[in-house]
Amino acid sequence: MNNGKEKLIVEVVAAHNLMPRDGEGSSSPFIEVEFENQRQRTQVKMRDLSPLWNEKLVYHVNDIADLPYRTIEVNAFNKKRSNTRRSFLGQALLKNGKKWRNFTHLIKGVFFLMW
Repeated sequence: MNNGKEKLIVEVVAAHNLMPRDGEGSSSPFIEVEFENQRQRTQVKMRDLSPLWNEKLVYHVNDIADLPYRTIEVNAFNKKRSNTRRSFLGQALLKNGKKWRNFTHLIKGVFFLMW
């Protein structure tokens, strides 16, 4: 155990050809990433079906030895007009830390690059 001094950096790069969810032919997407009960999200990209984030999300790692056995949960949402509402666009569960480096996953039009 290292008392959280080690960090995992997840980079959310972009999404392409997202499904329109606002009833007007667009979406306002954001990505939410959870790792070991730590949840962070990207900025909302208003009315953009192919958003570019290039955002790095930093997570504390409790035990570096357990990292290969942990899961990163990645969800894509559309922000609705109301500040408290969102609609689901897609999900990826990334398991086995050996495969995280330069991992590319395509799910319902959402593209993630993780490392």
